[in-house]
Amino acid sequence: MTLIEVVVAIVVLAIGALGVAGLQARALKGNESSLQRTQAVIAANSLIDAMHASVVPRNSTAMICNGGAGFFITWLGDLQANLGAGSCGQITCAANANPPGSTRCVVTVQWNDRRAGGAMAQQLQLTALF
Repeated sequence: MTLIEVVVAIVVLAIGALGVAGLQARALKGNESSLQRTQAVIAANSLIDAMHASVVPRNSTAMICNGGAGFFITWLGDLQANLGAGSCGQITCAANANPPGSTRCVVTVQWNDRRAGGAMAQQLQLTALF
């Protein structure tokens, strides 16, 4: 009888250990996705800071995954080094009426979150008023 109790206790313990291992794997995927989103925010902020410093012109660009010019190509290389080769960036600038004469720019960062268990394409948009 004691042997049966020991076997049942080991089975229950094994099922609990499998559950903990599954939760750990899921937590690691969530952490990876969070890291990628944080890196995307940092990259978008650095591009907006470069626009504030007039290193990057406040012109609209299409979604660019390869190429670009000047600081943008360096920024895109850093973005792809941190978020993966398929990462892309875009700047959309337009005149803004409030306050008059200002420009509203939106920086969009796109990356593949499949490795972290998320959707294939994730996007983050950051807006700045110049």
